[in-house]
Amino acid sequence: MGKCLIIVRSGKDSLHETWLKGWTPDLGWDLVCANFGGASHRGTLGQTIDTSAYLTKQVFVNHLLDSGGNDIGVDLDQYDYLWFPDDDILMDTASVSTFFQWCARTGADLSQPSLGEGSYITHPVTCKHQNSDFRNTTFIEVMAPCFSRTAWRILVAADRFRTLSGWGVELFWTHLLNPLIHPFFVFDAVSVVHTRQVGGPFYPWMPQGLSADQEARTELDRHCIEKSLGWFRCSISLSFANNLLRYDSPGFIDNILNGIGYAYRRPGDKLRGIAYLQSNSVPDTPINHIPVRIFGHATFADYLMAQVNVSEWVQYFSERRCKL
Repeated sequence: MGKCLIIVRSGKDSLHETWLKGWTPDLGWDLVCANFGGASHRGTLGQTIDTSAYLTKQVFVNHLLDSGGNDIGVDLDQYDYLWFPDDDILMDTASVSTFFQWCARTGADLSQPSLGEGSYITHPVTCKHQNSDFRNTTFIEVMAPCFSRTAWRILVAADRFRTLSGWGVELFWTHLLNPLIHPFFVFDAVSVVHTRQVGGPFYPWMPQGLSADQEARTELDRHCIEKSLGWFRCSISLSFANNLLRYDSPGFIDNILNGIGYAYRRPGDKLRGIAYLQSNSVPDTPINHIPVRIFGHATFADYLMAQVNVSEWVQYFSERRCKL
């Protein structure tokens, strides 16, 4: 494993100190705190960066893309992986090290750990799969994306996705990087806990009369990205005990259902449960300690539909790869 860097925008309730409790320099990764909201933490590189001028994570990341990190005293190009987890992610030092090891082992260009029990979850594809070590996916969430040096350099060379909210940027990554060329991975062998309800503090800063969804739509249009691409938040394959199961393998959908079913169980058989989710509002009570106010537009039914139609996604990006 080469050198890796975590950059976290840390607020007053940041959990990043739990990531550092067992940290030693020989682990091969560093951490920089990009502080906002009155935080006073220090990263392992020895400096604290005031990022209060950058209202949101997306604005700050774009600044890093523009500057290369030099103005914050860090040469980003020296690192093999750059990871941007939110400060409400609960994990320990061993999990961080294991995550970077999986990145190097798989050659991931864009990746994240899975979200384990107790997490607030927006996209079912990020939920921990109980029967998998890792999954090759079409989607990585803005909550905790990790970029390889190759992927970061592609982003540096590309036109920026300039939104305040960050909505839609995941589709930009999928469109730009093409996971059939630059693989995306969700690592089920490394799970973390997302401890806060979905929805950042940026909403009061949005221009009057402009919603995050409208902002995302405008920027997706500018980049000629179809918003329908967002329906394909799914797994292409999963790996367990050195065995690989592809989307077109017999039993793949059943494996997906069984692997994350613990988070979405409903009375009755699978089809009745799916119909229930499609036709009813989701209750507030937790299932197996996982809050179920997590569905929104990305319900379990939507996820299953994406898995059933994943061959269409693969065909689309295979054709696009041939044109590149």
